[in-house]
Amino acid sequence: MPNAATTPPTRSTAKMSLVIAERPDTLESGGDAAEHGDPRPGWIDEALLAETQRVWSKQYGRDVSAAEATEILLNVRRLARLLVAHRNDAR
Repeated sequence: MPNAATTPPTRSTAKMSLVIAERPDTLESGGDAAEHGDPRPGWIDEALLAETQRVWSKQYGRDVSAAEATEILLNVRRLARLLVAHRNDAR
């Protein structure tokens, strides 16, 4: 089974990164709805959730649930926020 840490990004993972990068409001808006008891924040639409499940299910070699895919996307968002903050601090 491929190791997600060493497997190069696919077009799909690059596409997800672009979705997040093209929607900066998803990085700067308030807290994640999921952190406040909602099932998932509004910026995670059905298409992004399905794509995340498809990509990561293939990487893990098993079905990834909607909850797991949501957690993955929220973690990517948190990482993006950290990187943007670090870049802004370095300027």
